[in-house]
Amino acid sequence: MKLPDNGVIVCLDSSILAWGIDARGRTEMECRMTDKAIALLEVCRLRRLPLATSLVCFTEFLSIHSAELREALTEITQNDFALYPFDLPAAKLCAEIFYDNQSMLKSSYHGIRGILRPDLQIVASILTHCYSPFLVTGDGPLATWASKYLPASRLNELEL
Repeated sequence: MKLPDNGVIVCLDSSILAWGIDARGRTEMECRMTDKAIALLEVCRLRRLPLATSLVCFTEFLSIHSAELREALTEITQNDFALYPFDLPAAKLCAEIFYDNQSMLKSSYHGIRGILRPDLQIVASILTHCYSPFLVTGDGPLATWASKYLPASRLNELEL
């Protein structure tokens, strides 16, 4: 899939934040994704495409960092990204999406709570608060089912 030229807000999941902002790649595949995520952020900057993330993703991203780094990363993210909350309207939409897709969504080892946390919350937050989203994720299953509701692509399938 090609990255749209304009008119979209590029919404990133937590893996893209980790790979692109803090260049975290432990395996060879993650190192390739780190390079691609950094390139994505640069392309968005050059094309003046706005960046956003769900606060659910931001929480996941912060949780892998020490307290000292969280403040700096929070400042960077607040300056460069719109941050979409998981609030009451998003919660209602999340419940609707889950209800409509119960048979399609597989149960994790956490059951319903595992499914609702965090992928459905991420998509519901974006849909509730973003007028023209384009989701970029490192998660294939998330990209697949999210594309039912909004344009979405896995990072490794995205043409910059």
